[in-house]
Amino acid sequence: MFSHTFVDWDDTVYNTVAFKADIFGIFAKHGANEKDIKETFLKSLCTVAPHQYDYTFEEHTQFLRDLGYNLPDTVEAELNALFSKNYLFPDTEMFLQFLKSVSDKVVLLSAGDKTFQLNKIRDSGISDRFDELVILSGNKEKYLGDNYNNNKIFFINDNLRENLSVKQEVPAALVVTKLNTSRYSEEEAKQVGAPYFKTLSEIKQYVEQQIK
Repeated sequence: MFSHTFVDWDDTVYNTVAFKADIFGIFAKHGANEKDIKETFLKSLCTVAPHQYDYTFEEHTQFLRDLGYNLPDTVEAELNALFSKNYLFPDTEMFLQFLKSVSDKVVLLSAGDKTFQLNKIRDSGISDRFDELVILSGNKEKYLGDNYNNNKIFFINDNLRENLSVKQEVPAALVVTKLNTSRYSEEEAKQVGAPYFKTLSEIKQYVEQQIK
């Protein structure tokens, strides 16, 4: 039994690859080319400092306009409509229900612009599955180390850099990687030294074996 389970949002319980593809599709429909869409997306991910996430539709749109694209005023409404689409993985709700049975508290721990992340989370319809929503700009390992170093915690996340940092900062934590194959290879995941799985259902099976 864990005192706290910390669950990442993007690419862990929410299919951000599909979400991003739909964002790119809207910009492409209005004439932006794929290279510029991708480059401005990456530019808008962290505008303040590396690994400090602050992406918003407004920033991404403005960066494309700065390149000379005459995007219509309606584009932001089209983008905002994506919040109401279902991008949850098929086993997300089952997995969160399972976590309730093995954790005193289940906490969403996400990095990004707070308003933008909350729009995704609340419109997904599952925000009430979490005991707490924590949205940081970055430095998840510092947050966990400062507040939960003496607790038995479970951390689930797709970002390998963050997972390695959490393992180092909170050695007693059970860190499990939800493998994001769009960003990482299995070999890269192995190098973190944490168990990794492609689906939440597989993570559930692993945890069940660990707590027998």
